[in-house]
Amino acid sequence: MDKAVRMLLSAKDSYKKDDIVDNKDLMEDLQKVSKKLLQDDIRKAKKNLLAKEKYVNEVKNMGGEVVTSEELLKRAIEVLGRDDHLQSTKYANKAAEMAEASREKRIDNIEDAIPITRKIIDQSKQLGSDVDEAEKLLKQAEVALDKNDFMLCSELTKKAENVAIETQSTQTQKAMDLRQRLIGDISQSISQVEPLIMEAERYGMDVRESREMLQRAKLALESHDYVNGTLYVKSAEETINKLEPEIEKFRTGKGVLKPTAGICSKCKSTNLKFFDNGWGKCFECGHIFKWMSKPDQNEKEKKGLLGRMFKKK
Repeated sequence: MDKAVRMLLSAKDSYKKDDIVDNKDLMEDLQKVSKKLLQDDIRKAKKNLLAKEKYVNEVKNMGGEVVTSEELLKRAIEVLGRDDHLQSTKYANKAAEMAEASREKRIDNIEDAIPITRKIIDQSKQLGSDVDEAEKLLKQAEVALDKNDFMLCSELTKKAENVAIETQSTQTQKAMDLRQRLIGDISQSISQVEPLIMEAERYGMDVRESREMLQRAKLALESHDYVNGTLYVKSAEETINKLEPEIEKFRTGKGVLKPTAGICSKCKSTNLKFFDNGWGKCFECGHIFKWMSKPDQNEKEKKGLLGRMFKKK
């Protein structure tokens, strides 16, 4: 510190004498100090970047969505390669900030998985299966949650789910029925939310998070991970539903109006409900249908899907 003060005083004195440029020793010292300060800042930026990369990876290992955070980290690395330590730190900090939000959302999903798994265990129990091991694992998961050990909680909850289903070996057909119901619920949700995501994409909206959650739901369904499949498709629905007001504006602008009445193509009932996400349901027979077709489909194709419909004039 004393050396730096002396150097500054010397520079100030040389400036007053108008010979700062000619003072080679002083200029060399100033150059060395400036170079050292830059190196120190770059070193701090690298340390910060490594810490933020580690945190983002931890969130990713938890199952959190970190696509945007990873993109920001790539930018941080690129600008740091050009010695822009300030911009690098800014990108790295923003990446960690977004990862933190994703972490909180993932924690919510992990917490929500416990009652969903409890429901699966209860269904298995009703089928006459031995669910003692599954209940024991779920209790351990709840203890892990109380200790904020979210990764362990997620693992134990998943094991509890698997055990609850696997112990139905003596109830094979009933177990298959249970799986089919779970698959059906997730598949139905996927089939309802995907068209809405595709529609928003056509309007140029940012649906990366919804698309990512939908893809995870599909992968979970393929691997028979019904709990996470339910959670991921629920997340996809929540994120895309936030865009529904904007989607509705685009629909209005394109002349796409939600029907107010119609006739079920299955049972001919008029007791129908039309939802904003482009789907509808018959309350008489439970038939679920899609009332909104793609923009390039003609009116005849739309009517073929719904049966006869009547819109507001």
